[in-house]
Amino acid sequence: MYKRKLSLILIILFVCMNFVHADEVFLTDTLKIGFSIDPSENTKSHEVDENSYTLQLIICNKEHNGCSININGNPTGNIAVSETYDLDENHYIKIDSIVFGYCDESRFCNRYYDAYDILTFSIYSKLPLSEEREYICGDEICSFDETCKQDNCCWGETVNFRTDLNHCGDCSTVCGIKESCIDGKCVAESFCGDDSCQKTEDCSSCSSDCKCSFTERCEKGDCITYCGNNICESNENCESCQQDCACKESKKCVKRDCITLEKPKPEMIKEPESIPKTESVVSEDINIAETQKENITSETDVTPKETKKGVFRKILDFFRGLFN
Repeated sequence: MYKRKLSLILIILFVCMNFVHADEVFLTDTLKIGFSIDPSENTKSHEVDENSYTLQLIICNKEHNGCSININGNPTGNIAVSETYDLDENHYIKIDSIVFGYCDESRFCNRYYDAYDILTFSIYSKLPLSEEREYICGDEICSFDETCKQDNCCWGETVNFRTDLNHCGDCSTVCGIKESCIDGKCVAESFCGDDSCQKTEDCSSCSSDCKCSFTERCEKGDCITYCGNNICESNENCESCQQDCACKESKKCVKRDCITLEKPKPEMIKEPESIPKTESVVSEDINIAETQKENITSETDVTPKETKKGVFRKILDFFRGLFN
């Protein structure tokens, strides 16, 4: 008799276990927790047969191989992998898997700041699910098997199109291993030395990617022009930087501008005024005059006798000519 009762209990338990496993999955989703995690990945809301549930991952415990979740503000306590927790009389949540200390396959990972835990769960329905479910795209509810970008929904899973690597921008875009999903676009991970100057880099933090031109120099992360680069920039002039903006020979720097110099007008040449002679000059002139007079007298001086003889000879010559 005792053996029959025990067999009956085992059969009932077996049927009940099979009934539980026969429950259909309503949806599957993930929750994450860590310093580097976006709040949208830590807290998610789901509509389950006209009932709304907000699930927030509080903490995961590797020693107990489980996590604690807030469901509509009520803590569940530690739920281990494969354990279930009733949401209502017709639905329950089951922990599918937990990944502790995930680092996105990063080369350098700080377990306290970069690493995070990933909880994968499923919501089961104890009631048979209809093959066709009606949902409205744009009602801000991610319904079962719904795919609607307006509702942030991909095949019944609530996603963040701005940051989700597997649904970056839409439900079908999956980013590569060395890419990140930024504002809905897959962007290659940047690093100093990749020959691309990113928004997070400047000439101070990464001079190899953000080089300044030969006419500029780096000051506090900015490439600026400077006096002495042999180029007269718009913010320089002949006063502030004579080295770069020097005026030409025909011009002069006046009030920060190079002004052309005016040529001087020719002046009228005046005749020199007579200068009164001094006594020394007058005496010198008198000496010169006397010297010249003596020279003339010496050349033309003739005695009175020689003059009379000459006149007499001329008269004789005249008369001789008359009689001959």
